Amino acid sequence: MALLIRKFAKSKWKVEQLDNNDDIGSDALTSCLRTTGNTLSVWQVETQEEVSKGILAIVSNQDRIETIDIIKLDPAELLEKNIDIEVTDGDSVVESLVKSHRDLSNLTYKKMGIIKDFMIEGIRNNLTQRVNRAQQIELLKDAIKNDLVAPVALKPKVREALGYKNDEKNVQIN
Repeated sequence: MALLIRKFAKSKWKVEQLDNNDDIGSDALTSCLRTTGNTLSVWQVETQEEVSKGILAIVSNQDRIETIDIIKLDPAELLEKNIDIEVTDGDSVVESLVKSHRDLSNLTYKKMGIIKDFMIEGIRNNLTQRVNRAQQIELLKDAIKNDLVAPVALKPKVREALGYKNDEKNVQIN
């Protein structure tokens, strides 16, 4: 079963405090569900076992390594609610993952409410995963070891966290 992976700030979603109308603070919506061109960026993986690929696509493009939360959404459920899913190239330095990017597209105010509901249900049903700094470092080091990404392609603070010396001409292990 395919899954869509999205990074979000779980701390902004105070789901345990919600009443029956599932009203959520605006910071959760404007921060975690920020759209561009009426689209919302996600990464598709084919199975639960491949979630780390979606995480790698996300963390390989970050400015720094810090603990993140991801949520797993079911594309079939989104399609049932008329949320369009468009195949688009993703912004990842891991070339093999660029084509696994998707955009939830043609979004409107009403459709964003549907996505918000899916987010709330995903949090309630434990379809989230916290990825700490050490896990991200391990994931990135494995990707480098397996030639999925070159250290030089990573941003300076990420390279530094991995133990690489940032040198304009060269990226060397310390």
